[in-house]
Amino acid sequence: MPSGTFYIDGATLATATSVYVDAALTTFAPDTFYSDGTIVREQVGGRLVSFIMCPACTVPCGSGITTTSGEGIYSVNVGIGTSVGCFIIYFDPGNIPDGVRAIYDGDYFNNLTSPTYGYLSSGVASNFSYVGRTSDDCGIAAALTGGGYSGLNEYNFNGTTFDLTGTTGSVTGDSGDVNLTVATPGYCTLYVPVLTPTTESILLEVFGVCPTTSGNIEIVCPTLLTGVPTSNAGAASCSSSFPNTYYNVPNRGGTAGEPALHEFFVLDEYASDTGVNNGRVAGGNYTINPPSGKKDIIVSPNGIITSITACP
Repeated sequence: MPSGTFYIDGATLATATSVYVDAALTTFAPDTFYSDGTIVREQVGGRLVSFIMCPACTVPCGSGITTTSGEGIYSVNVGIGTSVGCFIIYFDPGNIPDGVRAIYDGDYFNNLTSPTYGYLSSGVASNFSYVGRTSDDCGIAAALTGGGYSGLNEYNFNGTTFDLTGTTGSVTGDSGDVNLTVATPGYCTLYVPVLTPTTESILLEVFGVCPTTSGNIEIVCPTLLTGVPTSNAGAASCSSSFPNTYYNVPNRGGTAGEPALHEFFVLDEYASDTGVNNGRVAGGNYTINPPSGKKDIIVSPNGIITSITACP
């Protein structure tokens, strides 16, 4: 890896798309590996590709973490190991709103569902999704609309606490990123599909947007989801025909293979984010036949189960 001063077109190396040799960002740096001491990324043809975390900085999946109180960007680098399947993050902002997103293999993931309120997500994949209690809002939508935030302290989780990195970051977005609720949304579910064994890590970022804030994170290692026999969309109520196998992404405390209210309902065991509806089941009425017995469900256009009724 070369040493010296280089320039990136993002707030961090993890979110940048290219490395340059000049501050005007007009000339690409040579194609090779670059590191900021936390991650390593390779530049190929002037574009940064997948990153690998420095081993000492990586937290194993299965961990529970509390973000330190205060405004700033908090980063957690989570090792995946050799497991494949659906990687699940449960994020509880408490009352005071926070933003959250994950980055894996160059892609962003910020779709959330609350066990109480259902779908709470930004409409822009690369933005933070903000969740928390409306009465504790600190003017987030107005700040984002006005140009966003800058000069933010950045922290990295060292396995025990969050350390100041000595760098500052910025956050932009728009009012549609903010989905606050009357009461705390509880542990919201965010998932990332991991299709092949990898040495890469998932970067989880939490933006503590208000002056006094903290959140709780629970990380579940990738695992293949459990299939649920499912009718075609629009089938008769309590149908007895189940030509499809779909999968629920369990909310915290939920059960794989037993879909529950406000859970994501997806097309495969990885919760792959490809194809129609980003890999989630199309909106409509379905009958499912899990071990607990047949039920009619309604799935929203964004792939969330919004109603469950047991069949006679």
